[in-house]
Amino acid sequence: MLTLRGASSGFSAVGQASVISVGDGSSVFLRSAKVVSCLLASEGSGKFIVEGQSVITRSTGTIAVRPGAVLSGNFTLSGATSLAKAGGAEIALTHKATNEGAVTLHAGDAIIVKLHPVFKFNDLTNARTGVISGAGQIGKGKVATAKMLLENDGVIHARGRGRLTLNTGKHGILNNGTIEATDRGLGKISSPLRNFGVLKASGGSLVVDGVVTGNGSAAIDNGTLAFGSIFRQDVAFTGASGVLKLSQSQGYGG
Repeated sequence: MLTLRGASSGFSAVGQASVISVGDGSSVFLRSAKVVSCLLASEGSGKFIVEGQSVITRSTGTIAVRPGAVLSGNFTLSGATSLAKAGGAEIALTHKATNEGAVTLHAGDAIIVKLHPVFKFNDLTNARTGVISGAGQIGKGKVATAKMLLENDGVIHARGRGRLTLNTGKHGILNNGTIEATDRGLGKISSPLRNFGVLKASGGSLVVDGVVTGNGSAAIDNGTLAFGSIFRQDVAFTGASGVLKLSQSQGYGG
């Protein structure tokens, strides 16, 4: 694996951060590269294309992850990151990761945990400015011992073809922002959910399998919102139609 390290790497420095910048209309391929303590930036239509397994620490630029490729590390994404439309692309957490920009997934893509020999938990924070959208999977992946903590302070929305599944295992999900299904999208939350934000079905279908706690709320606008376990939060119908499904309706007091 090729390793590019900030400061001593010879790239231009902005403040204390070394920068690899892609100009408008150009592309830089990261083929099994490790970019350490260095900012990835792009201008206009310029972008980084990830092939193989590549590691980064921070990006404000545009990144495209190709089928079969893995983007991993302890990183912060502030630009636009798109996983392969054909599926099979992954973002793998090795400890802590933050999204402040826009991440787009498609059916067959995933944001998952990559086991680390030291860190037992992997934290993914979707910041207030962050948007994660599309289809695919966000969670612990196929590794039974993997542990992910997901905090959403921004927007996570299922849309387009396929289903967007949030499954972090028994450790649950904290939602302070919005989790929604839009544009005929299908969303599924398989883990326990602490909801202090909004769960929304706006032209799509959102299914919540686990127990919902917290003092958040829900909204339905021409969509379907279904709860497979305990749910006692307020629901607002804001459109011309909508469907609310409660598997434990006897205990509902919203």
